[in-house]
Amino acid sequence: MKNIFIVVIIMLIFLFPGCNPNQQEPAAPETEVISPDHLLSDGELVTPEDPGAVEVNDAWMAWIRENYTPVRSLTASVYSDLQFLKPLLEDRRIVQLGESGHGVKEFNQAKVRLIRFLHQEMGFDVIAFESSIFDCFFANENSGNMTAGGMMMGSIYGVWGTDEVVKLFEYIKETQESERPLILAGFDMKHSGRAYRNRPDFFRNVIATIDENYAQIVYDFDRELINDVWGDSPSTLRRYITSRKEELMDFYQGLVEFFDLNMETLQNSYSKGPQFPLIARQGAWSIVQYIKYFEEGLDYTTMGYIRDGAMAENLSFLVNTLYPGKKIIVWAHNFHLRHNAKGEEPGYYMGAWVVKEFRPVLYTFGLYMYQGEAASNDRSIYAILPPNKNSLEAVCYRARCKYLFVDMLNQVESEGNSWMFTSIEAKSWGKYQHVMVLRDQYDGILFIHTVNPPDYL
Repeated sequence: MKNIFIVVIIMLIFLFPGCNPNQQEPAAPETEVISPDHLLSDGELVTPEDPGAVEVNDAWMAWIRENYTPVRSLTASVYSDLQFLKPLLEDRRIVQLGESGHGVKEFNQAKVRLIRFLHQEMGFDVIAFESSIFDCFFANENSGNMTAGGMMMGSIYGVWGTDEVVKLFEYIKETQESERPLILAGFDMKHSGRAYRNRPDFFRNVIATIDENYAQIVYDFDRELINDVWGDSPSTLRRYITSRKEELMDFYQGLVEFFDLNMETLQNSYSKGPQFPLIARQGAWSIVQYIKYFEEGLDYTTMGYIRDGAMAENLSFLVNTLYPGKKIIVWAHNFHLRHNAKGEEPGYYMGAWVVKEFRPVLYTFGLYMYQGEAASNDRSIYAILPPNKNSLEAVCYRARCKYLFVDMLNQVESEGNSWMFTSIEAKSWGKYQHVMVLRDQYDGILFIHTVNPPDYL
């Protein structure tokens, strides 16, 4: 029996060499490989102490430490940490995702993740960018012939031409083979991608179903405009439009009137679907607004009012006419989405019109940052400036959390949360201070402690 026992032990040593006390352990890897779906623990979320942190009201500091919700990843495709959003958004048909600056890698990552979550788990089917209504529609309809990068460059502004955002377009293309594709849309009156080059053919094809002669006239006129200046600099475009303003305005207003007069017939006869004449009409209307935008002598405020009013009208068109019944995600700068910018009625920025029409079904996120570096629209890098005392950034820093969310819509004012009910400073682009009552502008705040410039393509 003793000999049998010894034989068994020897066999086990050879069969399971890890049990051999004389065998060396394999060397540990120099760096730990972290899963892309890793969710940060409470300890991993803690931010380093800032020795230069500015003063914050004691009651505000105590409140934020007890009432924020941590977001445990900016990129993970598991969403257990985002489940808190479901009761906040379950009755909302429009969710707006802002950003205090366009050139922020972490904003891009966070928004792409939120879009995937909203599409997969909350029934949102449209992502609408602060980009051309025509360019985005055309890229979405023709995405089968494009790579994800080509789809992105054909549709949205170059400020989002990044490695982080192209992942969203990869996801959009993946979903197009599913029962619930994620639809790309835009709501700006300006051109933004490369798809505008296809606009003359698009107009001609739609119109030719009922009037081939007018279709050719529209094609020739719009092609001339595009060939001459449409893709040129704003200053060149402004000079051109100013020199031909009356002619251009008459032509494109006439085109809008043609679509309005013949819309039912066009929708019934155009083979690709009734949404194509609708986009043709709205694209022509957007050109009219763009011509107004470049009227000689307009100041920056008036130009902004024209653009934001047009964007609000185009977003209303997406919600009510092009995609009725669908839930829509909006991607834009904070300033366009603010509900009560400058206290005007209906308001200088798009958000004031949007909240007036859609308040019961709207939820707006403002995205802000504390420190690091970001990029301007020309991709030059700049440093995020330190906040002033009792500002939004100073308050949110005191939570000492890398990524956090604060709901404001459902708050009742108290001493601790009065920072969101009173006028305080918050930064645009991480360097320009603006005074606002935050709860009058947004429904929730997503705050990111440290940011970096995007990885541009």
